[in-house]
Amino acid sequence: MAKCIYVDPPYNTGKDDFIYKDNYQHSCWLSFIIDRMTLCHRLLGEHGALFCSIDDNEAQHLESICNDVFGREQLLAPLFIQVRYANKTLSEDNDFHRTIERVFFYAKDRSAFKPVKDLVEYPLENFQWKITEKTEGTSFTVAGRKCFVFKPGEYELAKDEASLEGLKETWATGSLLRQKGSSGEFFGTHLAPRKQIDGLRCLYKVEGIGEDGLGYRYFILSYMLDVESRGSPSLLNVEAFRSPDQYMLKVERDGETQLVNVDLMETFNWLLGLRVQHINMPHRFDAEFKRSEERATEGQLVLDGRLGPSEDGTYWFRTIEGTSPDGDKVLVVWRNLTDNPEEHNLVLDEWFRKQEYSTRDLEFDLIYVNGDNNLENLRREDETWKVRLIEEDFQRLMFDVQDV
Repeated sequence: MAKCIYVDPPYNTGKDDFIYKDNYQHSCWLSFIIDRMTLCHRLLGEHGALFCSIDDNEAQHLESICNDVFGREQLLAPLFIQVRYANKTLSEDNDFHRTIERVFFYAKDRSAFKPVKDLVEYPLENFQWKITEKTEGTSFTVAGRKCFVFKPGEYELAKDEASLEGLKETWATGSLLRQKGSSGEFFGTHLAPRKQIDGLRCLYKVEGIGEDGLGYRYFILSYMLDVESRGSPSLLNVEAFRSPDQYMLKVERDGETQLVNVDLMETFNWLLGLRVQHINMPHRFDAEFKRSEERATEGQLVLDGRLGPSEDGTYWFRTIEGTSPDGDKVLVVWRNLTDNPEEHNLVLDEWFRKQEYSTRDLEFDLIYVNGDNNLENLRREDETWKVRLIEEDFQRLMFDVQDV
């Protein structure tokens, strides 16, 4: 049985060498792919994996076929590969040039599939952290484990000379927080929700957890995007969410530092596992403001006139609609933020009304917006909120937990 199969099918662009019967180009291609995917599934061993490349022309149909043959739960990852440079076109006759192709990555049985990973060594130099508890902390018990929380100022975290007594720092991603039986899962399930009670940058000490012989483990809940990006242009900064269409990141390529545009919107779609159904073009608006003189709203900031479309407008919005892995209908609202929250949130309220959106109707199950806002929120049946901050979930899914 095969361990790995790579399929590079005809892309069905009308310009490849695939021979079609009669005029049924699309149906012949679908039949061809179904037969090959079925054969691949039969040839793969239980520990095997399939890679299949395609461009946007038939990506949706290929994914649907693979889901039917292998099962949606066997999709390990959709990979996006840059196959050409934007400034090096294949045909001058095309108005638009595709630079990205996809590779769908499926397992025969994801529970049996074990990828070969490079081993990471942890030299002694990594064990260079020291935590000093300045108080006894506040104790509480959760899931049968005794815990202590130390607020900022009640503990000290400092680098020390590397030694066997030192602590090693680990950043956990969203997937590690869901790893059954792990310390990351314990933190994500029982401690991270306490940020509403304890706040950020608290130190948690959990007894009876970890396999390093200490008998306890420390956790610090903080936003890596905030903590590690201060003063460093090579790490993602939370300020990116103020103007998410203009964020540039410095990266090193071939020994040279280059500015690269970071697509925060596409990244957030991927983090959510969003099945995108519609992406709207950005729309810009201008607005004037005044203080209301009416008795019921006297002194409140209101629009002085209408919210007017403008090519060079101060305020812009872009929406993405899709479906989450749980089947929720999702609306994602991206906007730029100014230095005046009262003004840009008033613009959001008016724009939301003009689009005939409402947090109360059933059109969307979840609404994401970047930046604090005044949109009415509703508690769902599962006790979560309908309107959510993009920044919070973005950071939760990427860099939630520091474990030392």
